[in-house]
Amino acid sequence: MPDLLIWQERQIKKMRQELNDIFEEICRDFPSSTVPCTIPPDFHIQETNDTIIVRGKLYTFDSSELQITVSEDTLKIIGVRQRDIVWQNGEVTPGGSFSITIKLPGKVDPNITRASFVKNILKIVMPKYQRGMMKRIHIDTD
Repeated sequence: MPDLLIWQERQIKKMRQELNDIFEEICRDFPSSTVPCTIPPDFHIQETNDTIIVRGKLYTFDSSELQITVSEDTLKIIGVRQRDIVWQNGEVTPGGSFSITIKLPGKVDPNITRASFVKNILKIVMPKYQRGMMKRIHIDTD
């Protein structure tokens, strides 16, 4: 039975990618200023004992075009590309935007969340909120 579930998950991912490719091709062939043609990237969530890690590939965005906000249980990623991208073969990828909100599988500490963007991979590491954890508090003196 687990083999069937793995096969099903692979088929769904393959079908999603094929539909995304078709949609992007239509957007290239029939650009429209009234219909946004940027497909939200597929983000993967990994949970460990003490962190939640979110990863996604963002091929046509750079870090200055991304905005990330996080609360205890929600992650929001916004990408805005104002310019068209013209590739070496003459293809044009139109500017566009996406916004995705992810309900996290546990509570995280937004104050120590970190993000990196290397080789088109956005990685967000969110330490889980530790209930009952003690924290030493610095005392300011005049």
